Amino acid sequence: MSETDWDNVTVIRKRAEHAKVTKGDAAINAARRAGAVVGIERKGHSGTDHQKIAKLDRENEVAPPPKISLSVGKAIQQARQAKGLTQKDLGQKINEKANIVAGARHQTTR
Repeated sequence: MSETDWDNVTVIRKRAEHAKVTKGDAAINAARRAGAVVGIERKGHSGTDHQKIAKLDRENEVAPPPKISLSVGKAIQQARQAKGLTQKDLGQKINEKANIVAGARHQTTR
């Protein structure tokens, strides 16, 4: 081997450089002195932000729909039977499943 072989370097794999996260001013200043690229980002979230968001979520909850009178369910049933429709037929006409049509009747009785 000649001396020139020692001067050539073959890099098989180079590790990717990852951003280093530091929290102290001393570490940031040391990185600046070393000539590293330094980016400073401050997070705007505090512990109270999560509490405020949770409170807003609780305030904006959707209330369940009001209970429907039993007479409404009976009127739908009578109209459906007068037209000779099954619950399945009615469900197809209004683009709903038959169990939704049947369940609507049961929900009114609660």
